[in-house]
Amino acid sequence: MRLEFYNNAFTFLKRISFVFLLIFSVNDATAHNPSDSVLLEKYWNYRQRFSNRFVRIGDQPGFSMPIEQYLYSDCRNDWFWWNYPPQYIQDGVGILSPGGDQTCNLGHYIALLSTEYALLDLNHQNTDSVTRELYYALKSYFRLETEANEIFHKPNYFGYFLRQDAPNDLHLSFQDDSVPAGKKPMCTISEEVERQYSKDSMITNFTSQDQVVHLMYGMAMAKKCIPAGVMYNGEDIRALATEAARRMILRFYTDAWDLKNPRGESVGNARGGQAQPWAYAFDKTWAFINPQGKTFGDYTYNIVDVLLKNIYDCCGHLGGVSHFYNRRLFISLASTSNTKTITYNFDYTMADGLWIYPLTQGILYNLHLDSARELRLLDTMYEALTLAPPSGECININNGNPDCVPGPSWKAPNRWFGNPDSRDTISDTNNHPADQNGLDYLLAYNLYRLYTDPAGYHNTHLPLFTSVHSSGKKLFDVNIYPNPAGNELTVNYYLPAAKNVSMEIYDVTGRKVKQIVQSVVTAGNHEERIDISDLSPNAYILLINFNWEMIREKIVKY
Repeated sequence: MRLEFYNNAFTFLKRISFVFLLIFSVNDATAHNPSDSVLLEKYWNYRQRFSNRFVRIGDQPGFSMPIEQYLYSDCRNDWFWWNYPPQYIQDGVGILSPGGDQTCNLGHYIALLSTEYALLDLNHQNTDSVTRELYYALKSYFRLETEANEIFHKPNYFGYFLRQDAPNDLHLSFQDDSVPAGKKPMCTISEEVERQYSKDSMITNFTSQDQVVHLMYGMAMAKKCIPAGVMYNGEDIRALATEAARRMILRFYTDAWDLKNPRGESVGNARGGQAQPWAYAFDKTWAFINPQGKTFGDYTYNIVDVLLKNIYDCCGHLGGVSHFYNRRLFISLASTSNTKTITYNFDYTMADGLWIYPLTQGILYNLHLDSARELRLLDTMYEALTLAPPSGECININNGNPDCVPGPSWKAPNRWFGNPDSRDTISDTNNHPADQNGLDYLLAYNLYRLYTDPAGYHNTHLPLFTSVHSSGKKLFDVNIYPNPAGNELTVNYYLPAAKNVSMEIYDVTGRKVKQIVQSVVTAGNHEERIDISDLSPNAYILLINFNWEMIREKIVKY
């Protein structure tokens, strides 16, 4: 009897334990929610805010490179502080600040666009707009390289580039109707004037190691996310990323990982020119991007290359541009090169809050953490994404930016490459109220979705407007969505100057079925909504006439 009692009790306890285990397992599994519709909507709100206020798409200087922040401060005071020449100084409140690390932002921008393409493509969404935007972002690297080498009169010195080329009138490109009233910048503070007038101008606005680290991050994401053969303007998108990566790493390798400018002068470690401690990780990142999968160095038989690998293996975490312990750059390279385990990556980054890097390594190399670490990482990331302010990232000092509602831990221009010691402070804004571009949130969200559950990713309700502004060219950059469409079709387009605009719809027999007359339309960004509820389900041709310059697009009514 007693034995039977113990057996029954033991069976009951096992069942209770199983139920509790099941409950806790379910709770753990659902603690983070990849398909959270609130986060998805927040993503597209951030995305439209970024597209309207922090980037202009095209091939002009300063274009297709993210602006770091808007500073709410007086232009005159700040331009005095930066020692700008008198002819550039003007009054006005609201500063467009490209930032000296604009190519670091460019690397993360390329990664954002690449991950967005992958998520849209996986969900059978239209990718035309993001393809076009990614094309111009990649081409901006080559523009920076060309401009740097024109300064040195060395047109074929590949892999050496400007940090940024924003002109001092760039703010004028952000004055159109897409920018909210009261948010239009009144001046630009860039390094362009600094580059022209500084005594060490041949150093301050040119290539440094941290720029290359973040650009290689973007190129690696493009390699992973963009299929071969995706074309825009007759050029292969992935091939552009591959060539940019090849040039940057070949430059360092040719210079024995001690970067030299086109004059043959060493850049030096103070400006991020000495990359020997990270040479192996740089080269292995290139091998990931390279279609042949090969490094430039021989880390099996070449004694110098083997020595560099050993230095990285033992002491890479101690390397840096101008800091002895530059953790964020090291772990970014470790992620893109897969030279450390993903477990090492997790353990290394959790204390610093650099959570995108184990996600990055997992996505690039199809790796997963053990269940306990993965759960902690994903819960942490989900919480951070939830805490990001709905209206965008900003800093408010003395109510200088009164509509700013900052979120916890989202205060720096980009938390993924900011200084870990000051990431959550206002040190990088020179104590001015500011709005940040939100690239850190956008990239983190896409990586989170790719790593967990990409299903259901779609543009919630906002047009992704990527108008191309281009000097000396007549590009109208028409964006039509949705296509196929139900009862309404939206046409976004950009006009470089005022033009007569009309639109017509033809059926497959060539018969005109709808006429939309707009007459004279002013320069800038425009949106036209067309009621097609009276059309039968079928394929049609939308003909757009810009002063007799015709654009034809196939549309489908379902």
